[in-house]
Order: sequence, then C-alpha cells, then structure tokens
Amino acid sequence: MKKILSIALLFIFLVSCKTEIKEDEAAKLDALISEYQDHKGYDEKAFPLGVFTESYFQKEADFAQRKLDELRQIDSTRLSESGQISRELLKFQLKETVDYNRYKMYLNPILSDAGFHASLPYMVRPLTNYQQVKEYLNKLNAIPRYIDENLVLIRKGLKQGVSQPQVIFKGYESTYDTHIVDDYRDSFFYTPFKNLPNSLSAQQRDSVLVAAKESVENNVTPQFKRIKTFFETVYLPGTRTSIGVSETPDGSTYYQNRIDYYTTSMAYTAEDIHQIGLNEVARIKAEMQSVIDSVGFKGSFADFLQFLRTDKQFYAKSPRELLMIARDIAKRIDAQLPRFFKLLPRKPYGVAPVPTSIAPKYTGGRYIESARSTDPGYFWVNTYDLPSRPLYTLP
Repeated sequence: MKKILSIALLFIFLVSCKTEIKEDEAAKLDALISEYQDHKGYDEKAFPLGVFTESYFQKEADFAQRKLDELRQIDSTRLSESGQISRELLKFQLKETVDYNRYKMYLNPILSDAGFHASLPYMVRPLTNYQQVKEYLNKLNAIPRYIDENLVLIRKGLKQGVSQPQVIFKGYESTYDTHIVDDYRDSFFYTPFKNLPNSLSAQQRDSVLVAAKESVENNVTPQFKRIKTFFETVYLPGTRTSIGVSETPDGSTYYQNRIDYYTTSMAYTAEDIHQIGLNEVARIKAEMQSVIDSVGFKGSFADFLQFLRTDKQFYAKSPRELLMIARDIAKRIDAQLPRFFKLLPRKPYGVAPVPTSIAPKYTGGRYIESARSTDPGYFWVNTYDLPSRPLYTLP
C-alpha cells in the first residue's frame, strides 16, 4: 500500500512540475509580449509624426535583437498551441525590425503610389473634441522636422545607389503639387478646421483657427514646395534607371529577405516566385479562355481583352455610381461572412472614395484601419480616372 501511495505521489509531483514548467514558459512569453507592446522608442507627444534617424532605427533594432535572444530561450514545446502561435508572431515582428535596419530600408521611404510625404494626408480626419484638435495641430507643426529627417535619409540613399527606378515616377508630381496652394483654406490639411466640434468654446474656436492658419501657411505649404524642389531637382534626376532591386547594393540578398517576409517562410527562391507567377498567368488565361468559349465571344484572346477594357457596360458612369456599386457588393459580402468565420470584427466599416489629394497615384482600392477607437475602418474606392476602374476589379 505504501509503495502504491509513493508511486501515486511521485506521479502527482511530476505532473505538477510539468504544469509549473509550462506555466513558467507561458509567463515568460506573456512578459515578453507585454514588453514589446509597451515599448515606445520615442516620446510620442514630442515627436507626433515619429522619429526618422539612423540612430533611432539602430536603437530599435538593438532592442528587437535583445528580445529575439530572450524569445529563443523560451521552449516552444512547453507552450500551448496558441502560445506557440504567439511566439512565432512575436518572432516574426522582431525579426522584421532587425531586418529593416540591417537592409537600411529607411533610406528608401518612397513607392510609386506612396512615400514619406504622401503618408501625411492620412492624418487628415474629422476632429471630434478639443484634445484631437490640439493633437492635430501638433502634428502639422511637426511636419518640418519630419521632412528634414526623411530628406537626410533619402539623400544618403541616393549616394549609396539605394532608390526607386525612375520609370515609376510618371505623374508623381500629383503627390506634392496638390498641397501647394495660394490660400491656406484650400489646403487639404485645413479641411478638419472647417467643421470644428461644437464642444469648443468661442475663444477656443478663434484660437484654433488662428493656429491652423499659421500651421498651414508656415509648416505645410512651404514644406510641400520644398518637397517639389527636392524631387524635381535632386531625386528624379539622380535616381536609378535600372529596374530590378537586384541592381542595388546587396539587392539580391535583400530581395530574398523580402520573399521570406511576404511568404512568411524560407521555402522559396526568386526563381520559385517567378515560376509561380508564370503558372498563375497560364492558369488564369486558361480560365479566361473557358469564359470566352462559354459566352460565345467571336474574336481572339487579345480582342476579348480589348472588349473588357473598352466596353461601357464594365464601367461606372460617375464616381457616385462606382461608390454605390462598391457599397452594394460590400453589404452582400457582409451577409455571407458568418458562413465562413465564427468570430467577426465588431467595429463597422464604411465605403468611401480615396481622398482627391492622393487619388491620382493611388491604387484602385484599399482597406484603411481606424486611427482612433471612435473611428470606423474604411474600404477606400478610387473614383479618379473612371476609365481605368472597371467594375469587375471590385472585390
């Protein structure tokens, strides 16, 4: 009897130890996740648009590397399934911070439809209280510093051969010309001040409008003039004429890193991705040919493409019609979501046009997360240049 009792107590002890070890590993992971989420690399009130210096990115990479080292000490086999997923997600995020600095991605903060300056209009949103008004003014006044820091990085990138190919910049002037205005009231950045919240007192309203005028005239419009001069006299003449990123310093290694990042694996090479693209083109073309045959279209494949590009039935007659069709599709999709997902987002979303200030170089549409807890998300639909927005590209 004593022997049986001893074995039972030993079993209970071992199970208890195993449980404690698992709980200990989970606690370590929770602490790391909390530390990562609470980490602020700068004072957000002092730098409302962020910090963009090499020393800052190095500091962030050092922090991420330390947390990666700590994360590797956590035994994933002693975590629950959800814990293992959380560990991998944290590892993914930390590694990206390290890689961002390693490959000096901050030297090239420009895309064909975006850029360091083109991100600024995203902060233009309705203001619902005095605190938001003050925060927005603070952001406007931070634009000169923001531009200073980014231009330092971009100039260094140009010297090192790190830039975007010149060919993608056709029409890029729309990203800055739109914001160069003679009257501050015509500035897109002044828009929120035209409909200030009723909760502001008369004195607050008068003070805000004076500050808004000064901010736009001194810190917004002049900076976009400066950006225009930089792009047209420095960047565009100095950027590379080659196309592929492999033509940039350490470009092939960087490209492989991006493949690993966007596929969330290390299983693919550049050649693999190229072949996947070729296979997809062949598959899609075969499906299109099947549609051509089923509808009895008379003509070649090229004729069918021309038909899709030019026939009026595939295009909205006005921006309003395009938005109405997009909203209808969105609501019909919403009705089907419970069939596929047990948990759905609680926050609603709206369907709205891409702001005119960024529409010319923007994509056909994009999902925009809410900036504040009181804001909805949005599906932006680009209503600019309707002949390039066929209805069959809507989701």
